Order: sequence, then structure tokens, then C-alpha cells
Amino acid sequence: PPPAGGLSLADSEGVSATYADALPFAEVVASVKAPNPRFVVPTPDPGASFDTAADCDLQIPLSAADLTPESERLQGSSVYITAVSHRVGDGPSIPGLIDGAALEDNPPSVRYSTTLSWRPSRQQEGLHVTMCFGVAEGHALVVPDTANHTARCITVDVVKCRKCVAPGESLDSIARLLGTHWRVIWSANPGLLDPTGIQEGQALTTALRYATREGDSLASVAMRFGTSVRILLDVNPTLSADSVLATGDVMCIVVDVERYDMCPEQPKSSTWEPLDEQYIAPDYFDNPYNWEYVSWDDPRGQPIKERNIDYPQLPAQIVGQQPGYSL
Repeated sequence: PPPAGGLSLADSEGVSATYADALPFAEVVASVKAPNPRFVVPTPDPGASFDTAADCDLQIPLSAADLTPESERLQGSSVYITAVSHRVGDGPSIPGLIDGAALEDNPPSVRYSTTLSWRPSRQQEGLHVTMCFGVAEGHALVVPDTANHTARCITVDVVKCRKCVAPGESLDSIARLLGTHWRVIWSANPGLLDPTGIQEGQALTTALRYATREGDSLASVAMRFGTSVRILLDVNPTLSADSVLATGDVMCIVVDVERYDMCPEQPKSSTWEPLDEQYIAPDYFDNPYNWEYVSWDDPRGQPIKERNIDYPQLPAQIVGQQPGYSL
């Protein structure tokens, strides 16, 4: 029922009033329509999906308008867009935007535009987020409702194992953040030839992506890829030491460089030895756990990257339980 002393209309419905006066006779008819707020282009379609990564600036334009014909529009009519709710994965709907996201604040108008901005943090890496928005009339004459197309939801995936270069970052500082060596990050980005040439906002692959198999654990994955559980936890912020891996889970893999550079220095030989018989301490970038070979044979001085067909090695053998190389 309409409120006391008032009138209730759905959007686009009209109302008219007639006034008659006996002497002199005259009849005046006034007719207006309720506001018709709608999302308009360039607002994404319902259910549209977007990919982003940690430290990357996501910008999504949203627009709305009162589509009532101008001759029938209420004077002073205006619309605006609000953030209704968000949901992470299959979790519950939470009012407002996810942490770190914001809507540009603009005054209501007949045609309204705003921008959703979000720079996910590393702790939000791997999230699948549904964000819902509503368009409302500036004087609350129309109640937002999915039935009249005043609601719009989109999804955003924060891709694992990638990040954008933040101000002041270098390959070395990014590698130290992940507990690895800058050459590992450089190796994971075949198109990045100059390791000193990264730019602010540039998207980088920070690790290899691995889909877990049945029976995998943090320890077995770490052993298979020549890394440690500590490093796996550093580069997978959604995991904890007691996490149980489900088949098909995507993990980021960074090799433990120090594991292959810890051999003690050998005493110098007292006799002359051919070069191919001299002891040379093993180096990470020569071991079969590295996913690329890097050489400097190009006459232009550019690094040459080739895929390592031996990567990854089988996991170390657990006698009676697991095939592979024994330690």
C-alpha cells in the first residue's frame, strides 16, 4: 500500500492530476513518469569477469542514467551508483566493497559515471571475488531491485603467481620479498631481456604455476621442485603450514636457490689438473630444477633462454610409498 499521504509507483509508471474550475471553465492535466534508473554503457554486462594480480591497478568504469524521456521526467531527477555487496568464493555476501577497493565519489546526475578502483594486495592473491552494484534515484523515489535492472554483479579473479611492479621495486627487491634470487624472477619472464628494465605497473610472473595432484602435500611438492615448505608458504599467502592440498589446487613454485649454492669451498689442487677434471661448485642455474637454461652466447650480448627438458625432476623417493630419485 502507498505511504500515508503519498503515492507508490514503480519506475517508468506515470501519474496524472486533473484540476477543474466551474467559472470560468478550465481543465488542467499534468502527467509525469517515475524515474527510470538503469545501468548504461560502458558498464560491464551482468556476470562479466576480469583478471588482475597483486599490486596491479584494476579500473572498471560504471555508468547509469535516468532513461525517462526528458518531456516526462521529474524536475531535478538524478541517479547514482552504490556498492551493494561482495562475496569471496562461495562465502557469504558482505555489504560494501572488498578491502582496498573504492568507487569514485561523484554527485548524482541524470547521467552518472564512476570508476571502480582496486589494487589487490599479496594477501588477496588467488581470490575469486563477486562484486555487486546498484543504481538508485537521487530522491529515493525508486527502490533498487534486480527485477527492474537496477542491480549489476561482476567477478574478479586475482591471478596467482603474478604481480605488478610497485613504485621503487626492482627484480632484486621483488625476489627478496619472495625469498629467492632475482635471476629466478627474470628466468620466469622470457620476454624480459633486460633485468634492469622493469617499469612501474609492469606485470611480472613471479613463480611457476603448479596444479596439485592427488596425494600431494606441502612437503612432497617442496621436495619435488627443489624448494622448501617455508618458501612455498612465502609465495602462497593463502596457505598455512597445516593446509591440506586438494587435487587441482594451483600453487606458486619458487626454487630454493641457496640449497644448490651451499657446498663448502674446496682446497686448491697442489698439482695441475685439466679443466674438465677440476672441481667446480654446483650452482643453482646449472641444476635440473631450474626451468630454463640461460646462456650468453648471442653476439649482441643478449641472454638466450631455452626450456630445460629435465624440469621438473621426479620427487625424492620415500621408500615403499613414492617412486622417484632417492636422496
